[in-house]
Amino acid sequence: MARQTATQKQLLTLRQAAIVLSIVVLSIFAYKYARSVMQIRAAEKDLASLHQAVDEVKNQQELVDQAFIESVSPAKVDETIKRELGWVQPGDTIYVPIPSKRETDSEQSVTAANVTPSRSQTENLKPNWALWWELIAQPEP
Repeated sequence: MARQTATQKQLLTLRQAAIVLSIVVLSIFAYKYARSVMQIRAAEKDLASLHQAVDEVKNQQELVDQAFIESVSPAKVDETIKRELGWVQPGDTIYVPIPSKRETDSEQSVTAANVTPSRSQTENLKPNWALWWELIAQPEP
C-alpha cells in the first residue's frame, strides 16, 4: 500500500458520502414515485366507476323524462281520464251495458223478499216508545 496524503484520504471520504447521499435521495425519489403511481391508478379506477355511475344515472334520467313526456301527452291524459275517472268528451259515444232480464228478475225478488214483512211480523211490531215503556214501567216478574 502506498502512502496517501491527508487530502487524498479526505477526498475519498467525501466521495463515499456523496455516493451514500445520492443513493438515499434516489431511494426516496423511487419510493415517492411508486406511491404516486399507485395513487394515480386508484384514482383512475375511482374515476372509471364514477363515469359508469354517471352513465347509469343519465340512462335512468332519460327513461324518466321519456315516461314523463308520454304521461303528459294529450292522448295519454285523455286515456287516463276516461279509464280512471270515467269522463267523456263532447263527441264521444257512450255505451251503457243493460243487465239481462234474468239478472233483473232475480235481484227484484231478492229485494222484495227482504223488504216486505209478513203479516205476523207486522202484528208483533210495537213502536219503540212502547218497548221502552214496558222496559222502564213494568216490574220484573
